[in-house]
Amino acid sequence: MFKRKSLAALLALLLVACPLAAGAQALITASCFADADAATQAYYDLLEAWQASSGHTVEDYSGVVDDAWREQMVQDAAAGKLDVFFYYAAVPEAQAMLPHAVPLDEVRAAYPALNIPQSQLLREGDGKEYAVPARAFWEGLWCNKSLFDAQGLALPTDWEKMEEAVVAFRKAGIIPVAVALGDVPNYLLEVAVLSGGAPAAQRARPASLDQLPAGWIKGLQGLTRLGSLGAFDEHVVLEADAVENFLTGQAAMMVDGSWFGDVLPQQSWESTVVLPYPAYGADADPTALIGSVNMGFYISRAAWNDPARRDAAVSLFAALTAPEALAQLGFSFGGALGQSAQAMLSTAGALCPPIGDALSPDARAYWFSQAPALAAGTVDATAVWAETLQRIAVGTP
Repeated sequence: MFKRKSLAALLALLLVACPLAAGAQALITASCFADADAATQAYYDLLEAWQASSGHTVEDYSGVVDDAWREQMVQDAAAGKLDVFFYYAAVPEAQAMLPHAVPLDEVRAAYPALNIPQSQLLREGDGKEYAVPARAFWEGLWCNKSLFDAQGLALPTDWEKMEEAVVAFRKAGIIPVAVALGDVPNYLLEVAVLSGGAPAAQRARPASLDQLPAGWIKGLQGLTRLGSLGAFDEHVVLEADAVENFLTGQAAMMVDGSWFGDVLPQQSWESTVVLPYPAYGADADPTALIGSVNMGFYISRAAWNDPARRDAAVSLFAALTAPEALAQLGFSFGGALGQSAQAMLSTAGALCPPIGDALSPDARAYWFSQAPALAAGTVDATAVWAETLQRIAVGTP
């Protein structure tokens, strides 16, 4: 069994006095998979399985994320006390770690048979990847596949299929898209805007209407289009009611974040899938998602430069970043749902931060408040953005 110790104990590290097989190594790992983290047990199980298959041993020093954890992680990496670790990436907190980690192009060149995952999501300022991403948050279109099957409908992988599904479900007396437009409309608004144009447009931060990307208008027009087809139930007032409609099969689809999987009972994992919200604009990327990923697995420079430890460290790194491992660590759900989520994330052309996070509080509240009128077609998308931008100008960022 691997040895789990407190991260602070690493300051006075003493390897467990137990005999190792010839050539076996005792590796040091550290992460934030601890205590109440939903993936803690999955992480421990992966370490156990790797020990059993490799003959090596692991001492893990995981802890809860706080300032002390961050400081200790950087100190221990700088001191060469870590072999494989899980930490921030592609954000300011990661910069102190990069001198003590191995760029993944070095790993792939030396171990091409391992197929270390490639992703642009965690590319650093020097153009290199140092970590394999995990623990992304994202927003997607959750679909009750059993309802699609019962109606003989294809899943909404493009806009045409989305419209067909909305019309068919409305005719069958099933709510096409569960949402409380007057309560929590932000997930739907964000993916709607992303569906209208290229991901670069989603990242724009216009200061005036003449700087507004055309995709921002196009996306909200797509929302109005779905409303005209009967996609939404205006009588749903609270988010809890929208969730209940989806969970009980009264609604076929719902836009929500990766955390929504925690709400779904395990018995629904095989009948639920999650997909990117379909592209509406011609320039939109059909694989792009609202979301972010800022943590991943690293191989330490200390382990890489030690001929005795390198092979073992790379082997453990490969085990922790295999697709099936990332699926366990990234989500608290499995089955067909987990597979669809992992496929969606692994093929994402871009992860775009929510626009709402960049708006002033007043502008954000106004934008959200216009969701019912946009769905009903009683307000123009351009007018909504004009007022939103005006409120940004006088609000607090």
